[in-house]
Amino acid sequence: MWEDAAERLRNSRRWKLANAGAVIRAKLSHGKAPTGYGPLDKIVAAYSQWRASHPEVAKIEDEINALQFPTMPKNARKPSVKK
Repeated sequence: MWEDAAERLRNSRRWKLANAGAVIRAKLSHGKAPTGYGPLDKIVAAYSQWRASHPEVAKIEDEINALQFPTMPKNARKPSVKK
């Protein structure tokens, strides 16, 4: 999810419109991907490094996910409303 945030930004239409020069430069340089949003790339890299050094975060995330409400099956009957 957060790992590919810079990649998703780089591939978004809004980024391509705002950074048309970078997109054209990338296409002229033999199809290389345009550079991303530098500060976001740095933040994602730092967070990835921090998360790798703190394995307890995965346990906390699992506990949070276990507390979330289960989803209702699509074929569940809706209660009828009496008039």
